[in-house]
Amino acid sequence: IKLLAILRNTKASMGTYEEVMHWHFRESGEVHMHEMASSRVFMTRKALYQSLKERYNRAAGYGIVNEIVLPSRRTRVRMVTNDIAKVMQSLLTRPENKAKDYLFYDQDPFKRPPKDLEYIADCNTGRCYSETYDALIEDPEREILLPLLVASGGTSLGQFSCFELTRFQIALGILTREAREKEYNWGTLGWIPNIPSDKSHGRRAFVDSGHADSSRYGAQLDHDEGLIGAKDDIHKAQDLHHMLSFVLKGLKELQKTGFKWDLYYNGKLYKDILFRPFVAFMRVDTKEADIFCASYQNRNANVAHLCRECHCPTDESDNHLATHRAKTQTEIAKLVHKNAQTKLKDMSQHCILNAFYDIQFGFHNEMGIHGACPMEMLHAVYLGLFKRVRDVFFEQLGPTSKSSAQIDVLAILYGELHGRQSDREWPNTRFPKGIRAGKLNGKKYTGALLCLLSAIRCNDGRKILEKRPKWRELGVVDDWIMLLETLLEWQGWLNSA
Repeated sequence: IKLLAILRNTKASMGTYEEVMHWHFRESGEVHMHEMASSRVFMTRKALYQSLKERYNRAAGYGIVNEIVLPSRRTRVRMVTNDIAKVMQSLLTRPENKAKDYLFYDQDPFKRPPKDLEYIADCNTGRCYSETYDALIEDPEREILLPLLVASGGTSLGQFSCFELTRFQIALGILTREAREKEYNWGTLGWIPNIPSDKSHGRRAFVDSGHADSSRYGAQLDHDEGLIGAKDDIHKAQDLHHMLSFVLKGLKELQKTGFKWDLYYNGKLYKDILFRPFVAFMRVDTKEADIFCASYQNRNANVAHLCRECHCPTDESDNHLATHRAKTQTEIAKLVHKNAQTKLKDMSQHCILNAFYDIQFGFHNEMGIHGACPMEMLHAVYLGLFKRVRDVFFEQLGPTSKSSAQIDVLAILYGELHGRQSDREWPNTRFPKGIRAGKLNGKKYTGALLCLLSAIRCNDGRKILEKRPKWRELGVVDDWIMLLETLLEWQGWLNSA
């Protein structure tokens, strides 16, 4: 096991394991080459993994393989999922979690959240938790509300591979935020593969050719599998939600009944309690949030709504005082069942059956998945607000003007002076090519705004700006200083939780 850990930490190929073991036993003289297969001391990688699976109760219920046919493309995909019962068992029995890692009020698992709570802290505070508690908990002396956090993220399978897997994970909301940041407190429900247009279409064409060798392929094909254009009335986005529905099937069934558990907490065993699970929110980026809400992903001026949460028109998206009613799960589901594509288009919603409409979210509103995807730092803040503020500043000053070049030079200078050295909590402020143009790494925009703030706040920066007629007006420079300071304070507060 230590050898496997060394290979993984050094990013060596796991196939190196057996070669190293062969070398070790040959050179030590403990086992001769012809005795390797029958030796008791030498264990192959496959045998080691199998023994570990049995020891840690992972021999069954993990890596369940099924094949399904997508409703729109009519192609076959291979789905790998884990049993939801095994995942919950693993998360609730983590030996690393101690009493301090749980969120129970006054160290009492059955205590209701206080109704007069005047602050919002972790996920057991706020209306989502309290109103869901009132709706689901019938016997407060026997039942415990279990918020679940769902996370999803795609990953490439290699440097030279265009294939991507999206992993679906859950964490327990009865744990603190610090505990939930630990990798071992996340369990995997399953994986969403790339949608292929591969063998199904080829096999269907081969079967339709009437070739003698195509008979065995015909027996393997499902009804209308591989028929290109067979389901033109079904939107392609339905294929992804069909796979999502397959991964979430176990969670949907678990939410209907809850599950019994013997909870050991703070030195005491609570026998035969009933957990009532619900999904509190999703930890996803902007792209995946739009996909899960089945909203349009393009951001051009012809799209009716940019927002996936409310009915705010595109031309009012820059009005921070605008208030519009929220998109609700019931409203959109009715339009989908009526096939009201025009009305859905006016809301920038795809006409598909959303996989998350079968999942129970909080009872504090009727938004469902549309209200459970909060903004995330990378795309909404760094690559959204911060990038747009930088671009607007230099657009107002003149992208190619002499003043922009002078402010950029000052920003480079202050960036060198702000150098963080080895302090990783300080943002990166070194920009040898300047901060005016180009797409920076997301987290670098914090340092770019800090350099910009330093440049326009100093005496030389003010003199440069006040040479411009529109910038000489009373309060213009001070307004920009206040905006930049507020954004940096906000970013610091968001990262302090």
